[in-house]
Amino acid sequence: MNDFTKKELEKLLSWGDVYGEFGHSWTYSSIKPLMDKLQSMIDNYCDHDFKTSNECHFKCSLCGERER
Repeated sequence: MNDFTKKELEKLLSWGDVYGEFGHSWTYSSIKPLMDKLQSMIDNYCDHDFKTSNECHFKCSLCGERER
C-alpha cells in the first residue's frame, strides 16, 4: 500500500535537492540516506491494479501485493 503518490514522492525528493543546494555539505550528507530511500520508492512505485485472485482476495496484477 502506498502512503504517498508518485508525484508527492518526487516533490519530496526535489525539496531535498533544493535543501542540499542551499545548505552546508554536512546537512546534505545527513539527509542523503533519506534521499536515496525516496529515489528507491519512486523507482519501485506501483500504481496498483487490484484484481480478484483465486483466493478470493484482491491482488495487484502488476506487483502481486494484496489489497488491505
